[in-house]
Amino acid sequence: MAALGKGLKGTGTELFKRTEPTPPETTSFKSEKMSSQESTKTISHKSTDVRKAVVLSTELDERLRRYCFEHRTKEVRVFREALEQFLERKGC
Repeated sequence: MAALGKGLKGTGTELFKRTEPTPPETTSFKSEKMSSQESTKTISHKSTDVRKAVVLSTELDERLRRYCFEHRTKEVRVFREALEQFLERKGC
């Protein structure tokens, strides 16, 4: 079992040294010029769509899933239609 570590002696950093130079466009995750407003911007799915996260009770989730399965529709379509009707009723 002593042979398993043979050849791996030293600081260990040699195993993880980069063999190719890092391209300039991937050197940092965020641009230093990015404003604070841009850094807190909501991630968009499409240029005109905004992602939202909702938490549903298990019962409501099951009812939604069953409805969508039976009517062969997507949950997001049901959410959008329901939200649109709700906001219209509220006068928004």
